[in-house]
Amino acid sequence: MNKKISLEQIDFSIGYNDPHDQDEQDNREQLVRLKRILHQVICYRLTQRQKEILLLYYYENKSMPQIAEMLGIHKSTVSRTLSRARNNIRRYLEFYQMR
Repeated sequence: MNKKISLEQIDFSIGYNDPHDQDEQDNREQLVRLKRILHQVICYRLTQRQKEILLLYYYENKSMPQIAEMLGIHKSTVSRTLSRARNNIRRYLEFYQMR
């Protein structure tokens, strides 16, 4: 079974330090930077189809079968596209964290 993860959780999944390790202001700045990068990745680095499926799945809480029906595509296409979108996001977040 696939576990759903919210986009907010993605912000924290790569490179976000424990709030107890740094002062609160540094953590806020890091979170703002990560959110900005995440927004840029979604807007400029994903295909239109990846964005559409990602937003339906995470923001509108649609299931993969619901998305497939809405878009007139097979459920496996939804799953594959969502997986590629996540991988693209992860790759770009890792890249930006190294800078």
